[in-house]
Amino acid sequence: MASCLECSNSQTTLTKMVFYHRSYIWRLVFFGLPIAAFCYMFWQVSNWGEPIAGPVAVNEEALAKGYQTVTLILAIVGAIPCLGLFLRFSDRLRISEEFIQRRRFLANRTIRWEELIEYESFPNYIHLEPADESLGIYIDYHMTFNKPMELTRMISRKAREADANRSGYRRKRRLLVCELGLVPTIIFIIASALLLFFLRQRIVFLGIFSGIVLTVVSTWVWVTTRRPPDRWKSGGSIYITLFLLFLILPPIYFLHNLLEKGFKAVGMFGLLYLVGLLAGSGAMTTLLPNRNRS
Repeated sequence: MASCLECSNSQTTLTKMVFYHRSYIWRLVFFGLPIAAFCYMFWQVSNWGEPIAGPVAVNEEALAKGYQTVTLILAIVGAIPCLGLFLRFSDRLRISEEFIQRRRFLANRTIRWEELIEYESFPNYIHLEPADESLGIYIDYHMTFNKPMELTRMISRKAREADANRSGYRRKRRLLVCELGLVPTIIFIIASALLLFFLRQRIVFLGIFSGIVLTVVSTWVWVTTRRPPDRWKSGGSIYITLFLLFLILPPIYFLHNLLEKGFKAVGMFGLLYLVGLLAGSGAMTTLLPNRNRS
């Protein structure tokens, strides 16, 4: 009787299946924020008159069309990466005692635990690699899953039981261009909110939306290229290029309308845009959390 009971328990353990998916609330906020920001900004820049204070262009009211144009261009730039991330972040994990399966739109992949030869666990992604590297599984930004710590512990336990080579301390994280941290992000968000409320400067809104698009694009670049962030030659140049493009191109569209006001106005214009850029990108990167190391 005892042996039959032990056999039954063993079969129950072996056939147990656990499912993990991205948090629905996280997906709603992460993908809803860019859409909401675009709609709200497009409406606002179409209706504001002259700012209460700060730099004013020669034909500020006529610039509404310009703000609309730049906003539409940014929306188009971010649309494809946003759709790509939506498809990638719709993945689900199916884990049993025998295997782990990642289910994704037209891209299901399964690894049996005995086939696992290498296991890498970093603060914001996990890499499981069998003998054939092309069949490996990346679990990006695993802290956005439901029960992320349970997921991490389960994978770690199964990799240990499979005697897979373990690593994960060679690099700290997969960085984004404006990964500011919680406190600086809150400061820039409050600063941009105050500027919008008291000065009603449309360039701050443009900076916020640019920062949101910047984060979406840079996240898409790192998820698709998987370049290690600790090696400057392989990844640093991409970050800096993206950051400079988003920092320079949108404001330069309006620069000629401010030159008659002098370099002081140009400097204030750029500073207001930068505050918005850091606020928007900081808010988005906060939604891509890293696992704290114990």
